[in-house]
Amino acid sequence: MLPSAVESGLRRLVFGTFGFGLIIVASAVWVSLASWSVHDPSLNNATRAAPHNLLGGWGAVTADLAIQSLGLAAIIFFLPLAAWGWHLVAHATPNRVKFRLIAWPASVILLAAALAALPKPKSWPLPNGLGG
Repeated sequence: MLPSAVESGLRRLVFGTFGFGLIIVASAVWVSLASWSVHDPSLNNATRAAPHNLLGGWGAVTADLAIQSLGLAAIIFFLPLAAWGWHLVAHATPNRVKFRLIAWPASVILLAAALAALPKPKSWPLPNGLGG
């Protein structure tokens, strides 16, 4: 229906916009993780105090869920999402997509397990270990 140049341009625009959105989501989660506090209101901490998280209540809940489930491995979990977004913005085609989609969660789970095996520092504010 559309000329191929227009269709190609629209496709690049849509994929680039989607990629930029992925980068924004990953960055927002990293900001919420960086400003995470065990004292913020979340699903397992009922308090009337205002959240200290830079992204407010949404950031507090997101960061708490990520830290509770994956521990410090949550920081790495969103790295491939940002990288995929960058590929889309740069209009690059990632190779071995199936392998990457399988390796992504597997590597994060293995990292969380390895972190859980480490001794918990006294400064760690949660009862579970560094791996969630």
